[in-house]
Amino acid sequence: MSSRAATSGVKSLIYKFLRFMNPLVIPIAVHACRSDFIEMATKMTLTEDLIKQMFKHIENADFDAFFENVHDDVEWTIMGSHAFAGTYKGKKVFRSGAYVPVNKDVKDGAMLHVERVYLDENVAVVEMVSLPTDFKHKTMSNTYCWVMEFDDDLKVFKVRAYVDPALMHKMMVESCS
Repeated sequence: MSSRAATSGVKSLIYKFLRFMNPLVIPIAVHACRSDFIEMATKMTLTEDLIKQMFKHIENADFDAFFENVHDDVEWTIMGSHAFAGTYKGKKVFRSGAYVPVNKDVKDGAMLHVERVYLDENVAVVEMVSLPTDFKHKTMSNTYCWVMEFDDDLKVFKVRAYVDPALMHKMMVESCS
């Protein structure tokens, strides 16, 4: 038997084997590749535009729409040593314990405008300023920096919020007077 005939025989055997296995092997391989591809294609990506769209709701005083992007069991930490500093576990707890009291004397609520966004995978660092607001007939503005963590569905599950503590204190003192 020549080497050419042997090579031809091996190729033929491999071909027959693959034809025999094709109905079993190919669909499994294609399914595995397709499911990975579909998962990659459907996984949403955190973008600067997405963040700005979320904050447009706050800028337009549509706070409920903004909070639709936040998990019910969010962990929201306000950094500092003022009365509202601390960790709030849950969206309702945060809104009733910090968000509503801070905004109760602010006409239309504190409307934040995004200045800069920095992204790293599922984390967004958002620098904001509050638009001039009428706080007990005085114009006040503040600066904020929120470090926000997002899940694969792009819902916020953790926030660390930094705010000017001296201005927070001033607002609280004036709120009580």
